[in-house]
Amino acid sequence: MSLAFFTSLLHAGRGGLVHGPASLIYLNVPNFKAYNKTYGFLNGDEFLKSFANAIAREFPEDDVARESADRFIVYLKRVDSKAIRRSVSKIAETVEQYASGMKLSVKAGVRCLASGSIDPTMFVEQAKSACEYITDRDDTQVLFHSVELEREIDFQHYIITGFEDALAKGYIQPFYQREIRTLTGQSCGYEALARWVDADYGMISPVVFVPVLERAKLIHLLDIHIIRQVCADIRTILDRGQSAQPVSVNLSRLDFELTDMFMEIERCRTEFNIEPSYLNIEITESAVAGVLSKEIKRFRDA
Repeated sequence: MSLAFFTSLLHAGRGGLVHGPASLIYLNVPNFKAYNKTYGFLNGDEFLKSFANAIAREFPEDDVARESADRFIVYLKRVDSKAIRRSVSKIAETVEQYASGMKLSVKAGVRCLASGSIDPTMFVEQAKSACEYITDRDDTQVLFHSVELEREIDFQHYIITGFEDALAKGYIQPFYQREIRTLTGQSCGYEALARWVDADYGMISPVVFVPVLERAKLIHLLDIHIIRQVCADIRTILDRGQSAQPVSVNLSRLDFELTDMFMEIERCRTEFNIEPSYLNIEITESAVAGVLSKEIKRFRDA
């Protein structure tokens, strides 16, 4: 079924609305592009046929449409969350068998409507947003839309759209945590941690905003901002004639993929005339291997 026909089907209800009981499942294979790139478009097409057939087998009496590429929509005139989970699990098993050794996963966002009515476009979008929310979550295969999820998605949208404004207004600042030598118990420096104190939401934990910025490919802007603020704070201490201790800043592989972090840090150091010994750049263990070894050497040679 084409998406256009599927959409017209959803609008065919009384008043152009979808009436409960009804469920809409939005299915996606997040890493399908990698499969296409590895095995070619012909094999990719065969995979999609297998995926579509698996969906049809699990939902033989329901309406199925392909939105685009590896994204499919299923419309059920009933609500049965347990049966939906079982069916998605079986579809995932088929995909895994067809994966030719590549790790492929199926993600499903579900919007259930036990009673009442809803606009068809909103019905689809809510299932889609639930699916996209778990795209990068290995521990979740199916997610049902809820009011709580909608609030979380809205909050993440707030973080992304308000991030650069928060930087400009100084809502995001480094918080300095003292580092103590285990043997001597004496201070050997500080670790700079990002803290976001928002005008509307108050303190936003880095556990919340850092993953959001990583998924949005904005994390390098946060880390550059923190490094620049650290350099500014060290310069203030030195200008007062006081001694400053080294400050550690954590970076990840994504930082180096998104920008030339070495040059960005050098730019910050130069701006505030800070010696390299005042900055300890720490790179997460998972980022050390491979291409980043060259980047690490640049820091060590500086």
